[in-house]
Amino acid sequence: MYKQHIEFVSMTTQCVVDLFDTSEEVAQRCFAAIQENTRRLEHKYNFHHPDSLLNRLINQRATNAIEVDEESAHILHTVRQLSLATEGHFDITVGTIHDCFKQKSPAAMKQCLEERQGWFGLDSWEIQGQRLSFVHPETRIDLGGVIKEYAVDEAARLLTEQGVRSALINFGGDVRVIGTKPDGRSFGVAIRNPIKRDHVLAVVNIENQALTTSGSYERVHKVGNGIFSHILSPKVVSGEILSSTMIGDTTLRCGIYSTAFMLNSDIAIPEALRVILVDRELRLHQNLLP
Repeated sequence: MYKQHIEFVSMTTQCVVDLFDTSEEVAQRCFAAIQENTRRLEHKYNFHHPDSLLNRLINQRATNAIEVDEESAHILHTVRQLSLATEGHFDITVGTIHDCFKQKSPAAMKQCLEERQGWFGLDSWEIQGQRLSFVHPETRIDLGGVIKEYAVDEAARLLTEQGVRSALINFGGDVRVIGTKPDGRSFGVAIRNPIKRDHVLAVVNIENQALTTSGSYERVHKVGNGIFSHILSPKVVSGEILSSTMIGDTTLRCGIYSTAFMLNSDIAIPEALRVILVDRELRLHQNLLP
């Protein structure tokens, strides 16, 4: 089994691509294209960079209706469809409330969120064709929970177009695999212990699928004496579920659902989506096929 490997840093995470039984010429062409496209997406949709297209065109807009480019429209249409399917639990307008989580106390944070009611949520924005419109001028979009996953799917598309039949893409735990290993075996992806990250709870075998995991254990926001999940949302993370893993056709779909499930594990699961939840007792709840 001949493997070609590359690692690079983008979107503040380690990005890994492994290609199997691929010529060096094709591999180098693929690696260059993936790095270039991933960094392009990082710059284009960076919420924290004032010169990104996301901020210049959308978040610093002069009017409440603007025309976006074809790629942005495609992303926003997909995100809106999936956000609706999660009953609005996944919400890209959390950019509107970033400042609320920088307040000095939980009470001040709560007041900030209340003052901005109506500025965020699915009812605050709409996309029709390439026309993006907002109800309130202060609504801000943050695609931080979307673009890394989209970049993984784009990497898979680039590899497939180059005829690659066996590959593993892993951008900071957002995984997508093409085919199987050259010997026909599935790719194994570890589900880690949310409390002891160097321990593995289970290994999932996937082929031509994506896998993402979200967890409230990963990063936290401190507001005064309060500690909150890194998942920005006016909804409270229950804490009963420590991690949520989704397996499906695209990394973007899996990423949106794994984030939404951290806020509400009772939302409807699409038939083709597989889920593994880890609770506070480190028990696994799953709907994997036998």
